[in-house]
Amino acid sequence: MNKGRIADNPAAILRATLKLKVIDVLSHGLKSSAHAPELQKYKAEANLDKSDIFLALDPRCRQPPLWNAFNPILFYTMPMLISLFLMAIFLAAGNVAFWHFDPKQPLWRRLLKVFVSLTITALAWRYFGRLGVFIWFAVVLLPLIYVHAIWLPIHGVNGWTGEPREKYHALRGWPPPER
Repeated sequence: MNKGRIADNPAAILRATLKLKVIDVLSHGLKSSAHAPELQKYKAEANLDKSDIFLALDPRCRQPPLWNAFNPILFYTMPMLISLFLMAIFLAAGNVAFWHFDPKQPLWRRLLKVFVSLTITALAWRYFGRLGVFIWFAVVLLPLIYVHAIWLPIHGVNGWTGEPREKYHALRGWPPPER
């Protein structure tokens, strides 16, 4: 039996546990008189020397509380995830609301459009920040607004409802709708 290993020696395990308890109490600044008896008991049972106590009081050895710890991954990616989430909602709403205007478009093209749009949104955020995402969103919206608010009404089709269907289908180059 190797006496140098802590795992084989129950007394060493107890001393290590008590030493950690004292260091924990000291590092959290609980040096008030209410904690003094408890601290003295742990110091006596753990057989601590002054170097252990000084180590516990050293501010460089203290760990910040978990709820105050800075998480750089969330700090830098959360705004990008919010932008991606908003673009995904915009695309999903558009696909659900306007599916009936192009019912024969295959699903793979719709999914490819979503994938490409979200990829460009992530790249715009990565290289240009929030302003890049706003510009990308404007680039997506401007042709959409132009076609539905200007071009379709000029050609006699309601830009919101796509009526009359015959003119809409003729503009798209489709055969007339079945009634």
